[in-house]
Amino acid sequence: MGFGQYASILSGVFTAYDLCGLGKYEELMKPLRKSYKNALILRRSLEQLSNTGLDRMIQSLQGYWGKKLFQTKTDPLKVASYLLRPYIRLKGK
Repeated sequence: MGFGQYASILSGVFTAYDLCGLGKYEELMKPLRKSYKNALILRRSLEQLSNTGLDRMIQSLQGYWGKKLFQTKTDPLKVASYLLRPYIRLKGK
């Protein structure tokens, strides 16, 4: 799945939980909102790359650092978004 379907499904489930008194929608959505902001930062940074820059990035992920990045127990996308955050300005934070 991609393109927001997972988040949409979860949002609907969280709405149902709230309506049934099983949780508060705003609280249940917090982790999803954080994940969305991280993904948005990554998307904005990828949009700024040229084709050559994108090729270089993909090629570097196939080497030593790519293996290290994806073999850690931490979320690599979360780490990347925090590293890129100072370079990407989000509108309407």
